[in-house]
Amino acid sequence: MSSITVQANGKSSFCKKKDASDSLISFGLLALTGNTSIMINKGKLNEYLFQIPEERRGDWYIHREIYGAESSQSDWVKVHIEHNEHRYPGLKAGDNVTMLKYKDKVVMSPSAAELADHYNLLTEHAYGHIHINGLGLGIIPYILDKMDNVERITIYERSSEVLELVQETLLKNTSKVKVYKRNAFLGPSSQLLIDYVWHDIWSDISSNNLKGMKMLCKIWEPFCYMQDCWTQEDCRIMDIKNELLRNRAALELI
Repeated sequence: MSSITVQANGKSSFCKKKDASDSLISFGLLALTGNTSIMINKGKLNEYLFQIPEERRGDWYIHREIYGAESSQSDWVKVHIEHNEHRYPGLKAGDNVTMLKYKDKVVMSPSAAELADHYNLLTEHAYGHIHINGLGLGIIPYILDKMDNVERITIYERSSEVLELVQETLLKNTSKVKVYKRNAFLGPSSQLLIDYVWHDIWSDISSNNLKGMKMLCKIWEPFCYMQDCWTQEDCRIMDIKNELLRNRAALELI
């Protein structure tokens, strides 16, 4: 089985592992730390991703590219791992990679780094009703749909173009997922308490995202037991680094 292994520390690695299970997602323990590892079957994941039509809607489009080509190395990998040494792509030369792009920029792809961003969601919060703000390629709701303890997955996506590209394929391949066209900053459309909310509406990892994250969490706080934002800790670390640089720039020797 060809798989991506996501580790407990948020780092990730590509591996080939023999496994009797043919499931999309399985769990194990890391021998050295005892932490949970997640193995995602790349073949099973691609069975879903390859069904998404390679089409364009406005500035949004689905694109497939063979990893290892010059354009992949210079344009795709750089987007995800520049200045982020832990954002390992977890791919090998020859992999056919499905990407959601806006203009010429990759917004989402099935890299190990992006899957590792969802480690806590998959290991600690995969139960009951999960709400996701941001559709992307639909990878995480597709995985969650196959997990026994997850009862319901709702998704808000504000872009009509992204919905047209991805929604039909996701719904065709899931049984617990409902997708709605709605801006996450409007809050939920019902008053029901949600077990876990995952905010994933940003394309870049930037300290500039923190203000929006704080605002979004405040809006959703009355309607959920727990919530998190995509790469929020990375953004906080970047903010600390930027503050240190500003302080250094403010010091002058006379």
